[in-house]
Amino acid sequence: MSKITRDQVPVEETWDLTPIFESDEAWEKSYLALEKELEELEHEVVLSSASDVLEAIRTFDQLLVNVGRTSSYALYKFSEDGTDTSNQTMLGRAQFLREKTNRVKTNYVNALISVPQDKINKYKTH
Repeated sequence: MSKITRDQVPVEETWDLTPIFESDEAWEKSYLALEKELEELEHEVVLSSASDVLEAIRTFDQLLVNVGRTSSYALYKFSEDGTDTSNQTMLGRAQFLREKTNRVKTNYVNALISVPQDKINKYKTH
């Protein structure tokens, strides 16, 4: 008995990834937007007010959600068929995006921990 290939598996027996992204093209659009956003966020983080801190936390939180979606889709596509070079490329690109996200995270964490505790306490009252 020979091994069947991914394209021989009936669609109803495969994962439905459309709740994550409607298509590979939608994934690509999201990837490019995230890549651009990460480039913008790689610069120094300025937290001089309570609203700056809140905005930074919200921005980074949403970034993590979007990168997670993008990475999950790429991983599931690779799991579908690891022999497909486009799936291999997608997974590699998603891993690169996560690495860039980690660099941005370092900047955000360093900026947040550099805010003195008395300022944080003051921000909490506003």
